[in-house]
Amino acid sequence: FMEKNLSRVLERMESFPPFFEQNTNGSKYRMDLVFIAGSKALIAQKAKRGGELGDIMDGNRVALNNAREHGLFAGINNNSSSSSTTSIPMFESGTEVAKTIQFPRLKPSSTLHFVTGNRQKIYPQIIPPKNTSIQESPYVSALDMGVLEVVASIINFFTAVKAEIFVGVKGSTFSMDVFSVRYYQHKDEGGGENYIVGPNGIERLYGPAAPHACM
Repeated sequence: FMEKNLSRVLERMESFPPFFEQNTNGSKYRMDLVFIAGSKALIAQKAKRGGELGDIMDGNRVALNNAREHGLFAGINNNSSSSSTTSIPMFESGTEVAKTIQFPRLKPSSTLHFVTGNRQKIYPQIIPPKNTSIQESPYVSALDMGVLEVVASIINFFTAVKAEIFVGVKGSTFSMDVFSVRYYQHKDEGGGENYIVGPNGIERLYGPAAPHACM
């Protein structure tokens, strides 16, 4: 089981008692700021696929935009029993930060290509670097290198690792890896809390995440 519906995850968080401040009758949450690890570009792309998954992703796109614009728990679920009237600001980090990261540009060197010759035999051919008079920047961006989403996912991962409260999804490789790193870094001993969204709602996770296999 893996809950792919973002609205459903947020609805469960909205009415989950451990997320409320004590003695506030469910009118105030313990979180001042919420980080959602996800790529709005990838969600929007998958929303165009159609079918069941496309419909879910389109709903996730709407839910993410709503949370970005209005904050979390601001009328997400009209049937919610929560009496909270204060939304929680949401922030995103990965993609925007990744756009600002610059990597040192490697010095040009000879390139090794494999060329098909007579009788389909393959032999190596060394191509020397091109001479250029254009002064290039000593740095290259993650976008220019084609690794923007990879860098963004790394930033998202370690932001989640450092969170005071982490809510992951059962069956998600990303969530399971975050759970494991937080456990082995003894994040729980510093007051950090782990929660997992499963078929029965949200549960507190103690100890390392259970082994799982990608389906």
